[in-house]
Amino acid sequence: MSKLWQTHATTLHPVVEQYTVGNDHKLDKRLLPFDIEASKAHAKGLGRIGILTQAEVEQVITHLDDILVLFEAGTFEITQQDEDCHTAIENYLVEKLGALGKKVHTGRSRNDQVLVATRLYTKKKLKQISENVVHLEEIFLMFAIRYRMVPMPGYTHTRRAMPSSVGHWAASYLEEMINNHMILESAYKLNDQNPLGAAAGFGVNLPLDREFTSRELGFDRVQINSLYCVNSRGTTESYILSVLTQIMMTLGRLANEMIWFTGKGFSFFDLPDQFTTGSSIMPQKRNPDVFEILRANVNVIV
Repeated sequence: MSKLWQTHATTLHPVVEQYTVGNDHKLDKRLLPFDIEASKAHAKGLGRIGILTQAEVEQVITHLDDILVLFEAGTFEITQQDEDCHTAIENYLVEKLGALGKKVHTGRSRNDQVLVATRLYTKKKLKQISENVVHLEEIFLMFAIRYRMVPMPGYTHTRRAMPSSVGHWAASYLEEMINNHMILESAYKLNDQNPLGAAAGFGVNLPLDREFTSRELGFDRVQINSLYCVNSRGTTESYILSVLTQIMMTLGRLANEMIWFTGKGFSFFDLPDQFTTGSSIMPQKRNPDVFEILRANVNVIV
């Protein structure tokens, strides 16, 4: 199995391969559809500057679509010998198209390949999270309006402190989620930059039309400096994780309060039986496992 960096004189020891690859080939299954999307845009870009003919572009895109069909059917594998999805895709193209399959790598490196695939994957996921956050905001808004006059004690230091209302409690989460959504939007904007064309950090001596690939891939703008494209990976991802951490901290506190507020000592809210589990030895118990697991999942991202 050929590797993108491999020369005829290179033989990698199996132990070294296992250690350096780790489980990357498994994780890359999530990125493969986005690598294909970026590869199609790159092939079109190569066609625009005469590296590929129009017929070659069409052949490449057809076979990239074939990979996606095989992948969705569960019959396209990324092996440890491939190392990653980029290599698996190119090896398939070379097998089917010969030298044309190798030409697709012209003007790019695995550095900007994985970066653009990760950006596309992240864009999709952040959109999904945004939709869920907005839906939760709508629920808190309706809940706050409906129960705005229902009395509920306010707590400080886990002690009853002041008279309040269910509406006031719910509206606090509404406003918090609105603010969370604002920083989520800023994370999306930071991620929404096209790094394709940066190669390994110093660009290439080809007139790649990065504005064209940005439009093809739906990016808001080109990330201009090629060196910073590569160096920005940690910056972008760490900021996104910090935003997601804030959202999870909010949800974790909500889960903790719901565990207490649905218990017999408080009984502010009823938790339907279909949302609880039971005990194998104490039949009278109903356990708020959904909220307990949600609270525990805060630690997954924190």
